[in-house]
Amino acid sequence: MLRRRRTILLALASILFLFAVCSVILSSEQTTEEPAETTSAVATMVTTQPTPAPTATETATSTPTPTPTPAPTPTSLCPVPPHEQLPVLQYLDDLIVQYETIGSASVRLGDLFTQAGENPLLALTDEEWRIDMAFTLLTLDTSADAILGLNAPNSVSHIDDLAQQMALLIKSSVEAYTAGIDEVDPDKISEGNDYLVYATAALLQMNSAMEEITKLCL
Repeated sequence: MLRRRRTILLALASILFLFAVCSVILSSEQTTEEPAETTSAVATMVTTQPTPAPTATETATSTPTPTPTPAPTPTSLCPVPPHEQLPVLQYLDDLIVQYETIGSASVRLGDLFTQAGENPLLALTDEEWRIDMAFTLLTLDTSADAILGLNAPNSVSHIDDLAQQMALLIKSSVEAYTAGIDEVDPDKISEGNDYLVYATAALLQMNSAMEEITKLCL
């Protein structure tokens, strides 16, 4: 029996996809036993009485050996066909790079808004804070563009649909945040928060879809 395994490990900050392929070769031998031949001799008696008829000889027969039934090869429920294994692996590798970048930038975004909540003048007077915020928003927007440019194999198109939704929502969030900071508009900041909440919901659905792939293909 030959086995080749690929493993998928999913976490909030990292995904490693390895697809499992198993092939089973079973062989069995069947031996046939030739029936043994038996012979008998008919004794000849010299007597004055009539010669009796010869007795029939019984031929021994062998019991056939039952042939074992080979175990059926298990049917895979994994939706990823063999010819898409490597493209799927490459797609998920590319996706996780942007996934991790977005996660780190989102943490930094939260830190910056926390600082601004404690000191509202930062957004107006602190040039370092504004540069840091601009760089963080640019990072989010760039990663979203990278996700939108990925080419997903057909077998994981449902995951890509969720990734595309997430990316578009992140871009809308970045646009709203930028306008809110530049125009000192709390409504725009709130709009950016809403987009980010929707993006997070799409992200959670994407994780669920990946976990399903893991159960079926691991």
